[in-house]
This record gives sequence, C-alpha cells and structure tokens, in this order.
Amino acid sequence: PINQNTAEGHSVRALYMFTAMADLARINKNNKLLKTCKTLWRNIVDKRMYIHSGVGSAHIGERFSFDYDLPNDMAYAETCATIALIYFANRLSKIELNSEYADIIENSLYNLLLASTSQDGKGFFYDNYLECNPGYLHFQQRRHGIRDEYHTCSCCPPNITRFIASMDMYIYNTYKNNLVIDQYISSELDISDGAQGLKINQISDFPEKGYSKIKILQSNNKKSYIYFRIPSWDKNIQIFINGKKIKYKIYNGYAKINNFWKKGDEIELFFNFEPRLIRANPNVRYNVRKACLFRGPVLYCLEEKDNGKNLNKIMIDSSNPITEKKININFHKIVSLSTKGYVYKDTKKLYLNEKPKFLKKNIKFIPYYKWSNRGENEMLVWINEK
Repeated sequence: PINQNTAEGHSVRALYMFTAMADLARINKNNKLLKTCKTLWRNIVDKRMYIHSGVGSAHIGERFSFDYDLPNDMAYAETCATIALIYFANRLSKIELNSEYADIIENSLYNLLLASTSQDGKGFFYDNYLECNPGYLHFQQRRHGIRDEYHTCSCCPPNITRFIASMDMYIYNTYKNNLVIDQYISSELDISDGAQGLKINQISDFPEKGYSKIKILQSNNKKSYIYFRIPSWDKNIQIFINGKKIKYKIYNGYAKINNFWKKGDEIELFFNFEPRLIRANPNVRYNVRKACLFRGPVLYCLEEKDNGKNLNKIMIDSSNPITEKKININFHKIVSLSTKGYVYKDTKKLYLNEKPKFLKKNIKFIPYYKWSNRGENEMLVWINEK
C-alpha cells in the first residue's frame, strides 16, 4: 500500500490498516509511508466521507466505492468504520499538530456515533444512513428505520463501549511537551509529572451550549504554551483568562497561548453556536441544490413525527431566520430548530408541463443523533434548498 492513492476495500479493515501504517510511519520516522497516509486521509475526507463522518458507502463488501459516491438512503457508513476513522485521525495527530484530525473526531462523536445507539442504550444501528423512507427500506428487504437489539454480527456495540472507555485518548494531546486541548468535553487531566506540571479540570456545556471553562489545579509556574483547537465551524472563538479577553496567535488551526500558568487560573472559551447551512460539493450528485443544518458541532435532521410524510417535498429557504427551542424527546431535553420554508403542492398528475406550486410550511429539526427514538418514521438530512 506504500503507493496507494485512494481508500479501497472493506472500510473497517482498510482504516485499521491505515492506522497501523500511521503508527509505523511515526515509530520508524518513515516519511514515505507518512506521505501515503496523508494522501489516503485527503482522499477520504475530501471525496469519500459523509457529512456525519460515515465512510464506506457501498453495501456490497461494506466497502469504499469511488470518489463522491455518497448516496443518502442506501448509505452503509458502518459504525465500526467511523471508529476506525477516529483511530486513524488520532494516530496522525500524534505525528503533526493539525486541527482537522480533532475536527473529524468531534464530528464523528456528536453525530454518527451518538446516532448509532438508541437513547435507552438497548438498540443500535450497524449502518448509519442519512435518509430513511421505511416503505422503501422494507421493499428492499435490507433493513428498516429503527435500531435493532441484536445483530448476527454484533461488532458495533462493543466497539462503541471500547471507544467511550478510551475517551481520554481523544480529548487531550501534547505537542513539543505542551498541552493540546482537542475536545471540549468535561474531564480532568493530570500530567503534573510532565514538563508543564499541569493538572486541569474542564467543565463543558457541549453540545448544548458553546461554552467551556478550564481551571488550572496545579502547575510548575513556568511559562509555557497551551494549544486550544479552533473548530472548523467557528474561526472566531473568544478566549478569556481570569476574566480578561485575550488575543491569540493561530497555529495549524489552534489558538496558541503562551502564559505563566498558575494554580487557580481560569480559562473560558466562548463558541458561536448559531445555526448554519452546509452544502455539498456538486460532484456529490445526490445532494445538488440541497443543504443540511448544523448547530455548533451537531448535525440536524427532519423527522416525520414533526413534519409529516414525504420529507423530500420540503424546501428550505436560507433567507428565513432559524429559531431555537428546547423540547423533550423521551424525557431528554434537546435544542430543536425551526424555520419557515415551503412544500411542493400535491397534484394528481404524474407529469406536468407547468412549474410546480409551493405552499408555505413550518419546518422543525432535531439533532440527527436523536432520530428514530420515537418509533419508525421518515428521516432526512439533506433538504431541497430554494
């Protein structure tokens, strides 16, 4: 694979191999192998990865197919494949400081991985599609729109639990003996035996709110750097140290802050969680003239429970404001999003020689990770855009 330029084959096995290649490149300082790893990484994230970090679009062989082949309703996107992508990203982050690796890990975590397991923890998706029409899925006799409690090949649930148990590997990193904060997840880190002598506590409001506070519990009281990841979805994070807003330099997607860190210091980070629409590369033929909705790191979707049947007839208008509202799904509070859009007016004719007519419609979104927790119903991520 040293001369391989594209991700091929079974997506899980391929990414496990790429992970091992990255380890070997780091341990043996093999620049040629590292170059291959980075070429494969670019092929995956630029041409073969779904918006929720799913990879391996083909059902036959559970494999990568070809560039920009990312069908929504027949997406395979096995849970284990995204976990393997996280492994690959994590190993590359040990070689070079590049915020893109942690961005992909964050996107994987809050979207595909959370969506793969039901809210009650009893059911799971083996594959993670971005459009669900139950009638179509049943006709295909391949799968349905609700999580199963049992699969003949139950590789995904233990892989999820193993990943969650190793979460400490993905929240923090080091670069040239300095602390790197990759994920804004409540946690405590003790590296007091390291060069910086740091022990910190992080309290984060992710993914509901764009705020995280980091408190220095212990330090060697020497001047050193801490690198804070600037998410790809918010290039203007605001950082305060002990209540004072500071300016920072940017290095490879990180806010690079040099300071005499001392016990009791508090670092506050404020992120912009304003909802935003994302469009796909036009080479992804399934998503031309469509958009999907994010709030902070969280991907949103439409469900039939909130918007009625035939979600594909709905059209979003980017000129209309998007409002937020807290609601409960099975007694769990989430932030829903709403906007005014349109829906195609029904007609009895199969084909028309005039332009279609539209009716105004209120559209309601929920986080993608919450879909299919209220029974089997339609779901849609990529929506027609006016």
